[in-house]
Order: sequence, then structure tokens, then C-alpha cells
Amino acid sequence: METIKQTSKSYFMALSVMHLALVGGIVLFGGIMAFLVTNLAVSSEMRGLETTFLYIVCIFFVFGVTSSFLIYRKKVGDLTNQQDLTSKMTGYRGAFIVRLALLESPAFFAIVVAFLTGNLLFLIFAGIIAVYMIYLRPSKETIARDLGLNYDEIAKIQNPEYLIAEITPRN
Repeated sequence: METIKQTSKSYFMALSVMHLALVGGIVLFGGIMAFLVTNLAVSSEMRGLETTFLYIVCIFFVFGVTSSFLIYRKKVGDLTNQQDLTSKMTGYRGAFIVRLALLESPAFFAIVVAFLTGNLLFLIFAGIIAVYMIYLRPSKETIARDLGLNYDEIAKIQNPEYLIAEITPRN
């Protein structure tokens, strides 16, 4: 397979689109489920499990947020030791995707529980995660800070035409 090189402009555009898609998925799915719960009759069979689901959602929420933070920090910490900017930026993309995936899971679970129980209060958990994910929006400044980039590397990622990352397609 041929490796695809990405310029700074295309790298940050792709990262932003991916981020928007993941946050948008939570918001859209939550909105659809809220509409269904408020406008359609939801089975009351699961209402008795609201307390149990509340504990499970809380545990899943704390685990998701904590693990996303710790795993992201570990992966990014490993990247700061690399000398090559391309390796750092390629690795950062993977770390960021893992971070968002670990946040997205409890959000989707809370949305499904809200639908199953008919209790829209569970959507608060998904909303908190969506707001947190919006806060984590990738920017050149935050990536430079997280990776501990030096002045020369920061200048390279500021240049829209500089090649900063590689994608190796998988079959």
C-alpha cells in the first residue's frame, strides 16, 4: 500500500470533520431519541429498572471520562519523546480518536437508556459528554501544547502546505 502524506491544512480539516461527526452523532441520536420518547408511547416495562440503570450509567460515565483522559495522556506522553513531527502528528490522530471513542460510548449508552426507560434525565449524561467533547475540539494550539512541540515544529504546523502526517491505508 502506498502511504498518503497530509499537509497541515488537510490534517486539521480531516481532524475537525471527524470531531464534528462524532459530536454531531451524539447530538443527532440524542435528539431523535428525545423526540421519540416525548412523542411516542414508550414501553413502561423498563421503568422499574431506572435506579439500576442510573447506577450503571453513572459508573459507565465516570469510567469513560476517566479512561479517556488517562489513555489519552499516556499515548500523548509517549509521542512527546519522538523526534519526528510526522510521527507525532500521526500518533496524535490515533490518540484523539481513542479519546473521543471512550467518551462516545457512555453517551450512546445513556441515550439508549433514556429511550428504554422513557426518562429523559439520562440525556443529561450524554449532553455533558457532548459539551465536553466540544471543549476538546482540536486546534493547532492545543495539539502543540499537548505534544510539547518546539518553536520550529509549531511553525511547521502553522504552514498549511507543510507535510505533517501520513496515512497508511489498510486492507
